[in-house]
Amino acid sequence: MSKWLVEKEKVSIRKRVLFFLSTIVLLFVVSNIYSIYSEHQVQKEFDRILDRYYTINRFMISFSNGITLYEQYLDDRTDSNWVAYTSNEETVEKIIHEIMRDAQELPMDTYLLTQSVKNTYAAYGEVIERGDGAISQKEHLDEVYTIAELIDESARQLLQTNMTHGFETYDKLSAAIELRKLVSIDLMVLVAIAAVWFAFFILDRVLNPMVHLAENVKAVEREEFDIPDLPVQGQDEVSQMNRSFNSMKVRMRNIIAQLKEKQELSEKLHEREMAVIQQEKMMEQAKLSYLQSQINPHFLFNTLNVISSMARKERAKDTNELILSLGRIFRYNLKNESQLVPLSKELTVIKSYVYIEKKRFGDRLNYIVRADLDLECCFVPPFTLQPLVENSMKHGILHKDEGGFVALKICQSEENVIIRVLDSGAGMEQDQKDALLHGRKFAKAGGEASGIGIGNVFGRLKLVYPECRIQIISRKGRGTCIEIRIKKGECMHEKGFDCR
Repeated sequence: MSKWLVEKEKVSIRKRVLFFLSTIVLLFVVSNIYSIYSEHQVQKEFDRILDRYYTINRFMISFSNGITLYEQYLDDRTDSNWVAYTSNEETVEKIIHEIMRDAQELPMDTYLLTQSVKNTYAAYGEVIERGDGAISQKEHLDEVYTIAELIDESARQLLQTNMTHGFETYDKLSAAIELRKLVSIDLMVLVAIAAVWFAFFILDRVLNPMVHLAENVKAVEREEFDIPDLPVQGQDEVSQMNRSFNSMKVRMRNIIAQLKEKQELSEKLHEREMAVIQQEKMMEQAKLSYLQSQINPHFLFNTLNVISSMARKERAKDTNELILSLGRIFRYNLKNESQLVPLSKELTVIKSYVYIEKKRFGDRLNYIVRADLDLECCFVPPFTLQPLVENSMKHGILHKDEGGFVALKICQSEENVIIRVLDSGAGMEQDQKDALLHGRKFAKAGGEASGIGIGNVFGRLKLVYPECRIQIISRKGRGTCIEIRIKKGECMHEKGFDCR
């Protein structure tokens, strides 16, 4: 018994609903089919009774018309009257055949009366055939009238008998109709009871639990997790849904609690990270300002010596131009408070610097510039190119008696802005290149330290453009090429860009 209850609890609501709906539909269909069939049977029986009434009545009328037509024929013996009479007799015979067709299904007295009508009519036909015999017309008509009266009397009795039988049949059919009505009503009541029971079942096992579930879902949406658990009865779909909701509610409560804890920790960590980032920015800004503030004292002293020498030799235009060029360089360094400047300004200060150096080296120095992009739209930190050009002249050209050239080439690829500083100077060893790339100083012959200006440039570029790439290609005694690649998305800006 307990096993049966367990199996019953496992039956899904879907199967139960399908079973109840199928039962209700089946009862409804059976009730309607039974009612239709009963009505059809009653109607069929009434139609059969009325058909017999109508057939017997037609026989009596047609037979009476036959007597009249026969009398007319005896009066003038025309062919037309005879044809009319014979045609009527054919109709009467067909009617008799219809009467006899279902006579065996009737009671015995009705059947015997039907046979009597048939036999008497056959005798009537024989009398008609003897009409041209030896007897007189009057005797013949008397004989015809006599047998016609017998046929009429038998037909009336047959009609009366059929009426009596029809009333009896009607009484039986009425009783059957009442019984069938009761059966139909019982079936309809059964269907109604099943429908009401099904409605209560759906209300109790489906709709009410769904309403409670919806209310609990709204409560959970309001983060009210202390509501009682939904009831779980059996293994049907609603119970499984309630069980899953109860479990989900507990998990959501735990997850939300964990999320709140994580959010609080995240906010604290974010505050700390922002503080660290702010400190790092301040340190980078300080480092950048420190690097930018460095000025090569050797360049300043050498320049002053050159101006002093020229001032002793001539007191005119060249000396004035040297002083102006030096002033432009100092003003560029002292008044430039921006972190970025367009390349056009860098080339302007390099031009002033090269003018001074050409006065120093004379024809030993050749300077070449080539730019294939809009210099006003490309930005770099101040004094990025001047130290590179200075290094090429100072360490590449100065120590060669025949002099050489320094070339500055600026171009662009699909992704990068490319800056190359080339010279035909003395070149450098691998350890010197590595020291420059890593920001270390290295010692030149005579104990002079070198690499401060180049390290300054590389350090500032890495701070401003972390993804920039710097490469040094050099061969001892042949020259050096310093190549800088900066992403176009970082250094290319519209004219009028605010670089503060």
